[in-house]
Amino acid sequence: MIRSSFIVARAFALGLFVSIAVCGGVRAAAAEDHESCWPQWRGPNMDGTVTDQAWPDSLGADVLKLRWRTPLGQSYSGPVIAGDRVYVTEDIENKEEGALALDRATGEILWRAHWPKTIEVAAMGRNQGTWMKATPAWDDGRLYVAGMADTLTCLDAKTGEEIWRVDFAEQYGTKIPSFGAVTSPIVFGDGVFVQAARSFIKLDKLTGETAWRVLEQVKEDSHAAFTSPTFQTIAGRAQFVVHGPELMAGIDPNSGDILWSFEIVAVVDSGIVSPTVFGNNILSSTGHERTFALNISNPEGGYLPTKLWKNKSFAYMSTPVIVDGHAYMHMRNQRPTCINLETGETTWTDRDRYGRFASMVTNGEKILILSAKGKLGLLRANPEKYDKLSGRQITEADTWAQLAVCDGEMFIREVDAMTLYDWGD
Repeated sequence: MIRSSFIVARAFALGLFVSIAVCGGVRAAAAEDHESCWPQWRGPNMDGTVTDQAWPDSLGADVLKLRWRTPLGQSYSGPVIAGDRVYVTEDIENKEEGALALDRATGEILWRAHWPKTIEVAAMGRNQGTWMKATPAWDDGRLYVAGMADTLTCLDAKTGEEIWRVDFAEQYGTKIPSFGAVTSPIVFGDGVFVQAARSFIKLDKLTGETAWRVLEQVKEDSHAAFTSPTFQTIAGRAQFVVHGPELMAGIDPNSGDILWSFEIVAVVDSGIVSPTVFGNNILSSTGHERTFALNISNPEGGYLPTKLWKNKSFAYMSTPVIVDGHAYMHMRNQRPTCINLETGETTWTDRDRYGRFASMVTNGEKILILSAKGKLGLLRANPEKYDKLSGRQITEADTWAQLAVCDGEMFIREVDAMTLYDWGD
């Protein structure tokens, strides 16, 4: 049973960050929570891209300024920004987990919704945190939160009260993932879509009832999915691109029909980077295939995936961003690289290291890159060279959560706090 509590005290203590949401310039706070500038994993378009935002050339403390810091329970989930609120998840002493809402202007905690934590993360995964990792999704006044025990809970975004809850392991008799459920839900149309119960599932977003379930994993010894789906139009068809441990596939959002599929060698690191769409092509990176591009064509016999090229670079956990026909990636060796998407050739790789994981956001001209250890970089999206404009160690805390950006503000989720920075005017 979820318990919600309303907190009145304001938190203005100084601090630094673990999940970063950037939203450029001074913003008049929305009067109501009726729209979202960062509603889900990797932003409004699920690709780490924001539009109509000009960023300065500096990350200096005189330019990028801390506005508030609120201590929280531990989490690696990215923040969601909707109207005048910020939504995040947290873990309380490994006994409870849940979500909470903060006032966007002050950092004041408005409500908390918790439930018992019923999973013990396998030893192999504990060095990457035992707390929640999936980013919630916001839609029309509702917040969808994926729990570590393979659950999905729908909350009223204004009050934190539970609307419905689904326990996928109980419903389908599947095992709870040994590292915990880590894939983020996506809302589209009348449904909320999630990789859960060793499959891909569409639920009615209002009731939690299952509409369909596809891509059930065949191999009992294969791990659960680590990626999150993306929704894009490819080869003239709107579809979800789902990257599981055994295959990548295009799924019709209404019927659940599998439009095409591409087999993936099922090893632990076969699907950690979420698929990135460019045109009618999909970029991915796995331990077996390394970095590769698939073209999805639509000949007379149906959709056909064809491998365009392969590059020896390996992104491992960090999903790349795409600017003007080039992919900017953070590799397993902790270094940034740039790949020409037409040819698959590397145009540059730099020795500047960003740790084991880094999240990226681009405005089409510049790229923000945040390492898992609080190192923040501002790069020009330059395919010819590593063009670093500014850098800053913004915190000593872990910052594994996804960078998020909107309206000139930068919300940064440290492992045990939420902070807001902004670039002022």
